[in-house]
Amino acid sequence: MSPRDGNDFPLSVKRKLAARVGYRCSFPNCSKPTVGPVLSTPDGVHMVGRACRIESAAPGGPRFNSAMTPLQRRSIANGIWCCNVHADIIDGDLGTFSVLTLREWKRIAEIIAYDRIDSSHAIVERPHTLVQLSDAIVFEAVWCGMNVESCLMTFEILSFVYGDLGKIDRFIHNYNSFQETKRYVVIESSGYGRQLSEPPVLEDIEDRKVISLIVKERTDFGDPSRAADARLTFTDWGMDLDVSTNEGWITGKRAVIQSVQMLLGSYRGQWGIDPDFGSYLFLYYRDHHTDHDLLQRLIKLEISRMTFAPDASSLLSLEPSIPISTVKWVEGVTIRGHSSHLLGIDLHLYFTDNTYFSDRISVPASMQTNSGAT
Repeated sequence: MSPRDGNDFPLSVKRKLAARVGYRCSFPNCSKPTVGPVLSTPDGVHMVGRACRIESAAPGGPRFNSAMTPLQRRSIANGIWCCNVHADIIDGDLGTFSVLTLREWKRIAEIIAYDRIDSSHAIVERPHTLVQLSDAIVFEAVWCGMNVESCLMTFEILSFVYGDLGKIDRFIHNYNSFQETKRYVVIESSGYGRQLSEPPVLEDIEDRKVISLIVKERTDFGDPSRAADARLTFTDWGMDLDVSTNEGWITGKRAVIQSVQMLLGSYRGQWGIDPDFGSYLFLYYRDHHTDHDLLQRLIKLEISRMTFAPDASSLLSLEPSIPISTVKWVEGVTIRGHSSHLLGIDLHLYFTDNTYFSDRISVPASMQTNSGAT
């Protein structure tokens, strides 16, 4: 970008971004030095890194947020320092790295840099993310590495919300017996997931449990402008679905939100003709309704699963299909209200047309509330 562009980072911001990570790349498991001498001169300095925008400066760019001001786009909060190779990857990416992922990597890189200059201080907690492996394993983890070329993701396992190390071992051992639709991983902070291309690898590295996951690239995105769904509302007495007239249908991004609401409000496995339809919201609410933060993160994880993991074939669809194919990632999920077992949830989604859209939904939080729906 030209220095004359009003959205370009000031030199002071670039220097601070670089200095805060010790002039090393912030991309996970890279840490390549980005500054060094020019050996042909006594005072020359060679820079092989640059400041990348977390949210793009222009419409059509990666993670563009129309609500940001020019000042916010030029601020240090909107930057991450990387080597030139990974800077090109981040600046050119339109669908892999969410805003929260890049902020998480930036924070981890700053903590690593701090550890290098002062190893005597109290341990600073690195940002955590929930990771879901297949249907029944959810654990707290920290990003360790990301290799774009080989589609490799690496995480340190910290603790389990569902499952345990034994369950991961069994998943790895029985990987080939699982349906392809069950071979997947979801990353809460990234707001998306991917199908696995081969069994995970679980290792002990310096007294840490590290899991490596090779995933498939996602290419089967849908067009949000062509989405359509019936008008649906949840009440304290059940579900109201109007399909009687053409006026009962909504289209576009609000229809996508409507589909999310429908899936969240249906218990996964209760519908015999389509056993993958629905969500685990009722399970998560039952187990964690007293832990507001964890419940919110699990709901984000569940919506993220819907945006890439195909349902198995059923009487309604002979081929596996992705329930919400028009969303690249889930940027945010916030529980705003809770009354008579109804949850009010604010959604902030990044769509396949590279734009954000936000809306509020209400969904039942227990099977008792939803039992009146037929």
